Amino acid sequence: MIKFESVVKGIFEKIIKNYNLTLVSMDESEVFLVGKGFAFSICFNREGVDIYYIMSNGNDGLVVYPISNSLQDRFTLEDRAHYGNPFTNEERVISELKVYASGVLNHWGDLLSGDKTWFKKHQGKGIKANSYVKSILAPILTN
Repeated sequence: MIKFESVVKGIFEKIIKNYNLTLVSMDESEVFLVGKGFAFSICFNREGVDIYYIMSNGNDGLVVYPISNSLQDRFTLEDRAHYGNPFTNEERVISELKVYASGVLNHWGDLLSGDKTWFKKHQGKGIKANSYVKSILAPILTN
């Protein structure tokens, strides 16, 4: 069984350090990378890895935006080369995380720094965070 928190911490170590993010575990299949006023949810399931952007909407809590596909829009062949040839589901998850870590580090510094200009493309596409996510992130993101 994959130790997801440890795997994400190792693969995203440079991003965590360079952008002063905090790793917060939600459960065995989801972690948050928390920055100033935002968080990334990184989770895996049978289909692979998904990444979400979470921020306060100022009114009624936290809003979650699916950004996996948008992130990949800026990835290059060099980023995608980190995928390799995974054989097992665990290897596939690790490969996907490596691609995301490379692509986000190389091409999404604006997002990692808290810049929200990308947000225009996603307005109206967010959903309210569930109560469990709110219980973990609201105290962190609203301070």
